[in-house]
Amino acid sequence: MVVWNEKHTDTINCIDCNSSGIVISGGEDKSVQVWNFTTQAVVASIENFKDEVSALRFNPNNQNHFIASSGDSITLYDVRNVKKSLLHRVILSNEDDAINDVDISSCGEWCAIASDDKYLRLFEFTTEFIANLDGHENLVTCCKFVADTDDDVPAVLSGGCDCNVILHELNGRQLLPVSQNIDLCVIGSTLVNPPFVHCIATNGDVGVCGLENGMLLLLDLKPLDIIAESSYHSLAVSQAVFLNNATLCSSSNECVIATWDIAQDSFELKSAVPHTSKINSMCCYTNNLIIADLSNAITSFCTDLP
Repeated sequence: MVVWNEKHTDTINCIDCNSSGIVISGGEDKSVQVWNFTTQAVVASIENFKDEVSALRFNPNNQNHFIASSGDSITLYDVRNVKKSLLHRVILSNEDDAINDVDISSCGEWCAIASDDKYLRLFEFTTEFIANLDGHENLVTCCKFVADTDDDVPAVLSGGCDCNVILHELNGRQLLPVSQNIDLCVIGSTLVNPPFVHCIATNGDVGVCGLENGMLLLLDLKPLDIIAESSYHSLAVSQAVFLNNATLCSSSNECVIATWDIAQDSFELKSAVPHTSKINSMCCYTNNLIIADLSNAITSFCTDLP
């Protein structure tokens, strides 16, 4: 495992990487750092955010562009020149609410935004049109686009603290209560270890969500349903990322990174590696996993996958 230099001065919240090996990280120090994966050196910095940076995503259709969320706003940058933003937009009407996650569609035209105010939003870069998508009854924690279709607006999957996963499509939405097959523990009026949805990953017509109670759910997206589940993790699943079509990595609050074979529509554990602290974000570059955790340093290691 390689530990990168400690350019951030506080916890790193989010991380992403493009196909050229440019890595971006955002943290509680209200900064974004741009790195070269090969050298693990910082090549640019953005340090003028008013709040901590909560989410980052490269544009799959233009991998020089990336979006950063901070507080109630999103900002679009070109990684080749981060001194001036390409776009800045306040998304939320209440400045006390915050954006929790962002994603960009594979066509590069839409940004999905998950936030505290129970809405999932779709933002179109060209027109700056914003669509407010309801359905969640509590804050929306995470969002991921699914494979683009012939629809003008791509479908997007979201999860929230209402213990629901929702597939938002042009012709409506499908709601999946992830607690439907889980025995819930209630003490007094308090729900103990509830299955809040912490993270979502998608790969074609397959999705994965990680829950507060440590469970991993493998999802069929057509129609939305649970294919398989795993209770390997004993604490909340904080992150999940596909390494390829058949391999998934998950991390949890017990500081373990698990690698799974999901080729047979089931969870087959391949390896489990301890980590030094809780993981906030993960991304992959070639066969390497890049990790942001509660510290102010990035770590990476080779997964030994072809």
